[in-house]
Formats: sequence, structure tokens, C-alpha cells
Amino acid sequence: MPFISDHASMIPRWSARLVSPQRRWLVVICAVVLAALLLGTSNAQRRSGGGFGGRSNSSPSSRYVPSAPLTSGGYIPVPVPVPSYGFGYGGGYGFGGGFGLGGIFIVAVLLGGGFLLFRRFLPVAGQSNQPSGLFTGGNSSGASAVSIQLVLTEGDEVKRALQQVAQTGVTETEEGLASMLSEAALVLLRHPERWTYGALLQVHGDETQVTNQVGSWASQARAAFTDQTTSRYATTGYAPASAAALPPRTEHQVGERYLAVTLLAAAVNLRLPPSPTANAAQLRAALTAVSGLAPEDLLRTEVVWSPDVEGEFLSEDQAIMNYPALTKI
Repeated sequence: MPFISDHASMIPRWSARLVSPQRRWLVVICAVVLAALLLGTSNAQRRSGGGFGGRSNSSPSSRYVPSAPLTSGGYIPVPVPVPSYGFGYGGGYGFGGGFGLGGIFIVAVLLGGGFLLFRRFLPVAGQSNQPSGLFTGGNSSGASAVSIQLVLTEGDEVKRALQQVAQTGVTETEEGLASMLSEAALVLLRHPERWTYGALLQVHGDETQVTNQVGSWASQARAAFTDQTTSRYATTGYAPASAAALPPRTEHQVGERYLAVTLLAAAVNLRLPPSPTANAAQLRAALTAVSGLAPEDLLRTEVVWSPDVEGEFLSEDQAIMNYPALTKI
């Protein structure tokens, strides 16, 4: 019994040490510091952005169209009958009633056709992240989508010009969308001396595919900021820039204050460079092409920029981290 009482007496003393007042205060202080760090990180990561765009009246419906899974070599489902394990006539595996050499021949034809389809829809090297059915080479299909991304040094003037386009533009008509896209492209073309980083992507496919691709690219561009402070869309109307809910801006040194602009368009009869690279000549050619699109050819456009609030800029590290496809121009 003394052995049991000695061990029983140790339990309260051990528990008391764990919940001592000093330890309670230590836990409280650690929790407060952790919460402050998390809150500070959240505020530091908040960033403004702006955007406008929409679909033309003749573009495919805005209903969701699921795309094939993204794989390294493209993917297209090929229906292949799976044999059951009952023997049929001629010694072959049966499809309910069975098949012999003729059934094996049919399966071989289907597999061969599937392989040919797989090769047909295989994306070109270096662009394997595109959905299947979209091609990055020459435009053999009727529609194209292009993503033009630029990071500009000292982009205050460009930012204000894009805000003006959003304020005065019309997103409810094909003519209005084409005019807004043209104005945005001309804003960038007027300031080539500020182009520091760039990215140029293009795909070709049917109208639904390229329209959905523009929506996917736009979502990626908007993911780089947390607060859209300027917007103009047919469904939501115009919302001017507002910085009331954002934390104070961080000042950057002159020469490292960057603005990122992403210009997207899906259209028919869009003439683009056959092998897109992010050099100044091809970026200029792509901007010129989209600036001259006819309203009846435009399917969808999105223009997204960040930051949007006056006095807010991106550092070079932030630009590279948020827009990984960029290359130095």
C-alpha cells in the first residue's frame, strides 16, 4: 500500500506543475504573438487590383463546360469495351453473347483509333499545361485565345489610363468590348520603354474552348491580388477604385515600383505569331493584332491589372512570385 500511495501522491504535483500560473501566462503570450503574426502576414499580403471585360453577344453560352484533365501529354477518353469473363463462341472472351476473332479485331481497331486521337490532341512541347483539344501551334482552327502579360516599371500613368477605360467603356455591346480592348492595348503600346518582364501565350480551338481558356487565364491573374478595387463588367456594372479597406501602402524605391497588366482575348480571325515568345517584337505584334479586332470577331476579353490603388506598387520579387510565366524582356 505505501507503494501505491507514493505514486498516487505524485500525480497531483505533476499536474499542478503543468498548469502553474507562469505556464498559463506563457501560453497566453505565445497565442497572442502568433495571432499578431498571422494577422500581420494577412494584411501584408493584401493587394489591390482592377479589371474589366466580358463576352460578346455572339460568343458561346456562359454555362460551365468541364474540360478534360490536365496531363503532361494531353488526355482524351476513348471508349473501349471491357470483356467479361465468360467464354463465347470460337474460344474468345464474351460480351454477354461472346465474340471470337472478329471481336478481337474490333478492339484492336478501337485501340488504334484511340492512339491516333491521342497523338492528334497531344500539345506541342513546352505547352503541355493546356487543356486537351487546344493547340499552341499554327491556327488551323477557327478561333484563338491570347494572353499578353506585361510588368511595367513606374506604371502610374498606365494604371490611371486603364482605370479611365473601365470608367468610360461599355461592356454591354460587342462594339464597346472591342473598343475597350483596343484602348487597353494602345495604352500598353504607348509605353514600350517601361516593359520590363513579359509573357505571351496563345491557343487555338473551337469557340467554346478558347472562350473558357480566357476565363481560366483571367482567374489566374485575379488570384494575384485580394481586393478588386476597380471593375467594369456587364453583370456588375462599374465600381471605381476604393482603398478604404486596404492597409497602408508600402513604399518602394524608384526603379523597382512595378505594375502588372494581363490582357486576354478570344476571337476568330485573330492573326498571331506562329511561335510565341516573350520578346518585345512579338509582344508588340500581339498587342497590335488584338487592338485591331473587329467587334463581330471578338468572343471574350478580360483586362486585369495589379496593383490598382494610387501609390501601391509591386516589388520585383513580388512580381516574379505572383506571375511565374514572366521572362525578362
